[in-house]
Amino acid sequence: MDDSWRGRLQPYMGALKVVSATATLMLAGVGGAYWLLSWHIDRNWPVAPEITRRATRRLLRGAAMREHVAPDARIAYMFLLAALEQIHADGELDEGAPAVQEIVVRLADAASRIGEAAPARRMLEDAWRRVVDDDGLLRGAGDRWVQLHACRIADVLGPLQLKAGDPRAAKHTLAAALRAAKQVLDAPDAPAAAREEMLLRHANYLTSLGEALALLGDLDSSQALLSSVLGELRARAPSSPSSSSPPPSSSQPRRADRWTCLDAIVMLDLSQVAQRRGAADDARRWAAAGLAATAEWPKVHACQLCRAHLLPHLAALAERAGDPRDARGLYAAAIAHAEATGLGDADHARQAMSRIDAKLDK
Repeated sequence: MDDSWRGRLQPYMGALKVVSATATLMLAGVGGAYWLLSWHIDRNWPVAPEITRRATRRLLRGAAMREHVAPDARIAYMFLLAALEQIHADGELDEGAPAVQEIVVRLADAASRIGEAAPARRMLEDAWRRVVDDDGLLRGAGDRWVQLHACRIADVLGPLQLKAGDPRAAKHTLAAALRAAKQVLDAPDAPAAAREEMLLRHANYLTSLGEALALLGDLDSSQALLSSVLGELRARAPSSPSSSSPPPSSSQPRRADRWTCLDAIVMLDLSQVAQRRGAADDARRWAAAGLAATAEWPKVHACQLCRAHLLPHLAALAERAGDPRDARGLYAAAIAHAEATGLGDADHARQAMSRIDAKLDK
């Protein structure tokens, strides 16, 4: 028997080769996955070439991963803030540079997602004044970057203004964003994918504008605008019924896409407008139709979020209509949904159920 170290290891050489090969494959797999992830981020969310410092570019790639691939708004916020601080310290770009302003909007978006709405709104309003004048007109007519940047800002600023209870400001923001979106869509050289993205944005702006008009008390304009949006959405699905009246409780199955969640949101808005008008039956039909739409795609986050709004809304409508058992079932569904997804206000639904139970026990 060979007493050297090689001889003593000879019985185990086969296993060692397997372990070595496995480790090599694992390292290659990890390296390949890292390369693929980096390629995916650089392809879809590239860092502006004007930003040349390697450390800053790494921070921005990390932010993109935490914005899109493995979302974590708090970590994305820290990456973006550190990147802006490095850019400022380097003096490579001034504050008004397009690349810097795009990072500012991303930082404000991350801030809004972690509950810092007031600072986010201040950042966005400052960015907005750089591209839109006091009359709501774009600075630098025909400048494609200005058009797109106004839309990027409005994507975040409009909803923030609505949530803050400032529908008048939201109305001005969304109207200017609609003009910017139209200019992009009217460009003859716009790629098909970019046009589709801008069409979706345009529909979102119209929906949010309808919400702002409803909050301002202009229910006629709000209903007309929201109905037109729903008509456009249904034109993408020819089998859908006319948008001129509330839909039936059931609908034909459709393929899930980014437009579908907007469909349910518009129905929720139309339900709320009908409720303000005192049309309780229409309000319930619109809400039920929106709820049915979200049920088709239970794992889509946007649909889960919309469902978290629709369930308690429909329950409250049923309760006001004197249908406590239906309302109780809907509140119970709202609680189950909130517990399963972390979305919605389960405590509010429990309080409502207790109130209904007390009435039913009498």
